[in-house]
Amino acid sequence: MRRPRVLLVDDEDLILRTVSKFLRKTGDVSVFTAMDLESALAMIDGDSFDGVVADLVMPGDAEAGWTVIARARAKDVALEAILFTGGGARMENRAYRQRVAFLSKPVGGSDFAPFLDSLWTRVAGVAHLATTVTSIGESEKLSQRQRQLLALLAGAQKEEAIRELTGYGESAFSGHLSPVMAAVRRATGFEIKNACDVAIAVQSTVLRAPELLAPPRRKRLPGGDEE
Repeated sequence: MRRPRVLLVDDEDLILRTVSKFLRKTGDVSVFTAMDLESALAMIDGDSFDGVVADLVMPGDAEAGWTVIARARAKDVALEAILFTGGGARMENRAYRQRVAFLSKPVGGSDFAPFLDSLWTRVAGVAHLATTVTSIGESEKLSQRQRQLLALLAGAQKEEAIRELTGYGESAFSGHLSPVMAAVRRATGFEIKNACDVAIAVQSTVLRAPELLAPPRRKRLPGGDEE
């Protein structure tokens, strides 16, 4: 299974070095760093990440961290996110509403434990989702185009699925959707009435996988204590 990929954004070099070292050693994740908003946005546009850790305030932008997270979430709505800030309760409430973990500097190693747990659970889920989609496609003898549609719908990417298939004709999406829905109905036992039901059925099947219920991998923290 691949390592989770994390984008760490902060204009302080010490923070970048300290946090990235901790995440790599303790969380066993791949960390990519940016020291300014422009670089961070370019990295998001050109790559994919499982999580983002960003400082709220950067030179010239008092809400740069929100901009980074919003750009990343535009590509992946389920992306995990942490926001560093010295703000008060109002900022913390805003972070809570937008599914962003709020951490005030200075941060300690244990502060990242829930984030790392979520990253590994996410990666395990993505891997099992791909395996489940492949299994359904093979067992139900779906065509290559239908398997592509299944993979996109299982990942809740309906709009992208429509874009991919409409290039093959106006009726391509609906023409391939019916056999995909029937295949997922047989494979999962779920009632499938539309494209959204495909995502719900496949993802619900994935979440029942035993390996996703096991404790995520952990490393020992300095001093001998576990996270």
